[in-house]
Amino acid sequence: MKNAVIFEEITGKVIASLQQGLPPWRQPWKFSGLPVQNHFSGHVYRGINALLLNCEDLQTPYFGTFEQITKAGGRLKKGSKARNVYFNDLLIYDRNGKCIREEVYKTLPKTQREECKKVYFVRQWPVFNMASVEGLPVKPSTIEPVKPVERLENCERFIKGIPKPPTITETSKPAAYYMPVSDAIHIPKIEQFEGPEYYYAVLIHELAHATGHTSRLNRPTLTEYAPFGSQTYSKEELTAEITTCFACNYLGIDLPDLQTNSQAYIKGWLSKLQDDPRYIWDASIQAQKAFQYLTTD
Repeated sequence: MKNAVIFEEITGKVIASLQQGLPPWRQPWKFSGLPVQNHFSGHVYRGINALLLNCEDLQTPYFGTFEQITKAGGRLKKGSKARNVYFNDLLIYDRNGKCIREEVYKTLPKTQREECKKVYFVRQWPVFNMASVEGLPVKPSTIEPVKPVERLENCERFIKGIPKPPTITETSKPAAYYMPVSDAIHIPKIEQFEGPEYYYAVLIHELAHATGHTSRLNRPTLTEYAPFGSQTYSKEELTAEITTCFACNYLGIDLPDLQTNSQAYIKGWLSKLQDDPRYIWDASIQAQKAFQYLTTD
């Protein structure tokens, strides 16, 4: 497969994640402390592979190739779906056009190395989540039992004080989102986050969206139909993130990487709006209204 096609496929997956309300670079929850990895070799997937695999609704952080699974005596459940992982690779051709191994290339005299041609490309491999495998024991998804996380008292008071709040449901699924139709927020359990501050920052972002519900502020950017990436959609995301900044400051949630994430998130949605300062102004006005709603006694 050509690199351009692979890059298009990767971009499509990231966009699909965003369309589901799951920006992969803004997920401060973790899979019980374990990174996504190969079940058999222990290789930890990094970079784009970690980004893409973390977009998935995983039951275990372990993956394996079809060959690894069958060789170990396992079998795939009916309907199992493969995910692709990607690796940079290199082909080297000597001055005679013969493909040589990199180890051989390194032993050549400098003059001969300069005559070689290097071709860089991206290789993809299909892997399966081990939850899709039968007949094999799967490693535990936790190194040790997850320790209870102490909730922040001031944040809990803040949430309980919200008038006519939406339903908030904690699940083990690695996804946080607000559903206007059911007026419900779904969020990973607090133990799955890197710390309680991250949990509350994500929850507040979803609560900010919820303020736009017809039963509350009836904000057009939430209530009107808005295709992903449109100006209306982007304004709503800006409003929610700026509201989150206001609320985190109000609650004393002050972590450098949370600030960096918010800045990057805001900048990303602003680029959808051609970096027009007017949109920040409008979004800030709506964010102030949302913040006032959340803090109304």
